[in-house]
Amino acid sequence: MQGVNSDSVGGFSIRCTPVRSRRAMSIAAISIVSVVLGCERPEREHYQAADRSMPVDVTPADLGIPSTQSQAIGVKVLSGEASPGRFPAAMCVVRVVARTDANGSNRHLRIADFSAHHKVFWNQLFDEQPELREIIFLTPSGLDPRGYDRSAILEAAKLRGAELCIIYARIDSREADAEYIGALWDTRTMKPLLAMRSVGVLPADLAVELTAEKNQDEAPMDPSVREADFRAEQEFRRMVRDAVWDIVEKDMGAGGGEKNPWKGYVPPRDRPWQGLRDLWGG
Repeated sequence: MQGVNSDSVGGFSIRCTPVRSRRAMSIAAISIVSVVLGCERPEREHYQAADRSMPVDVTPADLGIPSTQSQAIGVKVLSGEASPGRFPAAMCVVRVVARTDANGSNRHLRIADFSAHHKVFWNQLFDEQPELREIIFLTPSGLDPRGYDRSAILEAAKLRGAELCIIYARIDSREADAEYIGALWDTRTMKPLLAMRSVGVLPADLAVELTAEKNQDEAPMDPSVREADFRAEQEFRRMVRDAVWDIVEKDMGAGGGEKNPWKGYVPPRDRPWQGLRDLWGG
């Protein structure tokens, strides 16, 4: 047969395919594999809506507090009366950013990225405060991906079982190297309890030292900016901790002989199915 060499060894016939034929078969096999892989993982563009909004600075109005109440550094009490049965309670922590469209007509908030070590810091703050039952971190699940306002955040925090909600943000500062503002809300009454402002100012020698250590390949953010940001947020968390302890001390036991929630079995919270479906965007 032409193109095929055949030899007989021990009664068996050995057929040898020429090199040229084997090469053609290899190319064909590679082509088939490429087609199969191409069908399984198609290289095509996927549609994604463009985000045409622009970042803007968060203002006290975004957090629901008057600008005059957030000018002083420290904690400003907005509602200082004693509360009956506010504790034990859970607190929702929400860090936000603000965005707007080109003409500024659609201003809204979005939940900022929240790393794991930030959550650890917040959780550890209240290890010694038994009246604060739980720290809850709000996620964008169930919220409008195009943006939302303070009311939507507070409603989501309430639906998750948080009686308190702290909403805060980092803002540009002309007075310090870093600055944070925030507001503590009661989600049952939907009233702000506290307004807070913290700043971070680095000593001049430390700022120079950290700036000199900047490595473009390893640290895209200036180390001095990162250090100031850490100190300002750390001070903000300390303010929240101390303020919550003060609120706990003013809390009065609920009247009517309610059962102590820390003794015995506590049944799960009654959360309507419709509310949970809305929460998770179902």
